Amino acid sequence: MDEVRYIHFREPETYITKRGKVDARYKVRGGLTVAYETEGNKLRIAIAKCNRKDVFNKKIGRDTARERLIQFNDPQFVYEAHRAPSLTFRQQITAILADQFFTEF
Repeated sequence: MDEVRYIHFREPETYITKRGKVDARYKVRGGLTVAYETEGNKLRIAIAKCNRKDVFNKKIGRDTARERLIQFNDPQFVYEAHRAPSLTFRQQITAILADQFFTEF
């Protein structure tokens, strides 16, 4: 298996600057961290979801997602898929998670 890699997702928000311009930034609270590894044509991902009331922390998200990926085979936490050659890993992971998590943002 390849090394464990990570992708972090947070919800963007727009705001008006003091000069009246619209700008964007990521919300401080909530978010997802995905740990993933590949083995040949197989992609395994595990998710750590930060509650919307909690401040997002990459280290905690990485530790939790990595632990789930390594220790559990529970389908609630670990998803397996065959790699789609036409998509990047990030695109494929986003597509897998879209229905379950991104609709909540």
